[in-house]
Amino acid sequence: MPRRAYPTDLTDDEWRVLEPLIPPATPGGRFRSVDPREILNAIRYHVRAGGAWRLVPHEFPPWPTVYAYFRRWEQDHGNRGPRGDDGGKQITGRKRHVLVDTEGFLTDLVVHPANLSESAGAKLVLGKAKVAGRTLAKIWVDGGYQAGVVAWAETELGYPLEVVARPPATKGFAVLPRRWVVERSFAWIGRYRRLSKGLHKHPLRKAATTGIYRKSYFSRR
Repeated sequence: MPRRAYPTDLTDDEWRVLEPLIPPATPGGRFRSVDPREILNAIRYHVRAGGAWRLVPHEFPPWPTVYAYFRRWEQDHGNRGPRGDDGGKQITGRKRHVLVDTEGFLTDLVVHPANLSESAGAKLVLGKAKVAGRTLAKIWVDGGYQAGVVAWAETELGYPLEVVARPPATKGFAVLPRRWVVERSFAWIGRYRRLSKGLHKHPLRKAATTGIYRKSYFSRR
């Protein structure tokens, strides 16, 4: 008896596109007894609903089988695309630079290899905002963006930047004015488990789901 469909199930049109891309069964060994379409349906359900793999509904193939296919395909296609090393901060991978409003809602995002400096990332994301026609009355940034960025943004883009620096005597964690807003935005993203992984070949295509972040922006209109 066919199971009831979930909203995340592949449509017939989607399956016709994906079916030729499914790797064939490995020669020799045990015959493939699971339906690849149901494997994909289970993965789509899990990605949309979240939770532990053990909680994949029983109507799908056994969760260890689903997870095994997921890991195999992830390893075949993941962790590609542009990446870099930042020796000073001991980062390997990518950095994210975000522009958010005073409520913490994302307006612009740039992802780039970690070997680019914070100043270079700042120019990328602010340039993107300018191209989009955003009128910004003030942008607060952290101390990592001071080198050449403040004057450049004012002169080239007409964006006034204000650096929110740590007090000289501060040690360890401290909540700094305005900066906590953008850190909260990163925390919102990080709560969605799969959004913290750099698994996409093209970082700008899936920018919100990639890699390691360092510095950030937020703005007031």
